[in-house]
Amino acid sequence: LEMRARLEHLEKEEARLIAFNDAIRASNVALKGSSDGLKKEKEGLVLERARLCSELEALEGRNKELQNLLHDQATRPHGHSSGFASRRGSGNSTTLSLPGSPR
Repeated sequence: LEMRARLEHLEKEEARLIAFNDAIRASNVALKGSSDGLKKEKEGLVLERARLCSELEALEGRNKELQNLLHDQATRPHGHSSGFASRRGSGNSTTLSLPGSPR
């Protein structure tokens, strides 16, 4: 009778451990899916960062060109214009208007 009770206890323990193992496996599958999703998201963010860095470089180059243009216009005698950009404004407020760019 004691052996029978011990056997039942061991069978219950085995069932509990199998259920626990199955839960761990399911958790691992979920974590793998989450990890794969995070890897894809990271790849997307790396590509986006590279695109933004490239865009920033282009904007910095454009900014330098515009600064040079403004400097040239400021040092050029009035009445001469390259036609590339025009200054508009009054007083201390100056807006640079470029052809093809939104206002």
